[in-house]
Amino acid sequence: MAPPDPVAILLGLGLLVLAVVIVLSIGAILLRAACSICRVESPSFLMALLVTLAVGIVNGIVGFGIGFGVVLAGAGAGADVQTLQALQALSSCASLPINMVISAALYAAMLKTSFGKGILIWLCQLVVLAIIAVAVVVVVVVVMMIAGVAISGIG
Repeated sequence: MAPPDPVAILLGLGLLVLAVVIVLSIGAILLRAACSICRVESPSFLMALLVTLAVGIVNGIVGFGIGFGVVLAGAGAGADVQTLQALQALSSCASLPINMVISAALYAAMLKTSFGKGILIWLCQLVVLAIIAVAVVVVVVVVMMIAGVAISGIG
């Protein structure tokens, strides 16, 4: 087996770093928008990046722990693959309230606001993200419909 190409590894790492920066930037913009909507002083972009990173790391670790624990318990009980996949999906849904509490606590601490406002910021981010997701889906469906009409019109 040939050794991995160092250029390909560097390119892959560079793309990974770029993806992380883009995701954090979008998260920071969403956080600043949610703060404005909730009438909380919007943090600077750099602070919003740091808050988004902290919330992502903590929620990622907790979510992984919950998912791993649930799947491990299911596997220990002798569950089949389909049941383990269902348990994993269920643990994702079950960890949503935990995610909200962790996020709200971090927002309260890092943005110097109340825990209640932190929950409001989290909910606001969720609503804004849902609206953006619906808009993207609508655009994709419309483009696919137009492209489908164009393609069926050719033949």
